[in-house]
Amino acid sequence: MQCSSCGFENPAKQKFCGECGHQLEGENNREVSNLSPDTSASGERRQVTVLFSDLAGYTAMTEK
Repeated sequence: MQCSSCGFENPAKQKFCGECGHQLEGENNREVSNLSPDTSASGERRQVTVLFSDLAGYTAMTEK
C-alpha cells in the first residue's frame, strides 16, 4: 500500500506509513473506523529519543 503523503510503499496490513507516520487509507482502516464511529483519534507519529540517568551522590553534590 502506497502512502498518499510521501509515496513510500508499505506492507498491506500497516495502518501507518513506515516512513513518515501518516495514517494510511485502505480497507483495514475503514473497518476499524466503522467499529466506533463516534470516537475519533488523530495524531502524529514521531520518533523520539529519551535519556534517563541516575547520578550517584547527586543530592549531596547539590547541597554544596
